[in-house]
Amino acid sequence: MQNNYEMIRMCILTFGLAGLSWEDMRKQELHGWAILLLGISGMAVSLLGGCWKNPVWFFGLLPGIFMLILAWSTRESIGYGDGLVILGMGCFYALGEIMGIVMIAITIAGITALGLLVFGHKNRRSEFPFVPFLLGAHLVMWGLQG
Repeated sequence: MQNNYEMIRMCILTFGLAGLSWEDMRKQELHGWAILLLGISGMAVSLLGGCWKNPVWFFGLLPGIFMLILAWSTRESIGYGDGLVILGMGCFYALGEIMGIVMIAITIAGITALGLLVFGHKNRRSEFPFVPFLLGAHLVMWGLQG
């Protein structure tokens, strides 16, 4: 039963992140209702899975809160939408896992940005979507857990 629960939980997150990634790449903005739906579904699945029995389940939300504070303090150099997506992902993952995912995503995004700078496709003021990197990092983490 636990394996089926995990598979459902990870599939919901994967499809949610895939939809948000598509939206982020296409429009370079994220709609609040889509992020809210991801967070609510994560909260519902986590609560149905019994996370409420563990008093520290909500620590997974801390990286998202930190990213929202970072977005505010940098005048949205990091978008609020990215922070909200990480907050929603915190409903699916524990603190250590979500921190690992964010670090993997930042590393991959940094390497990609460096490559785009070196080969002249972007300049240092260019923006690019971050949610696809979160999706990739989530898939890496899911693969490592399996």
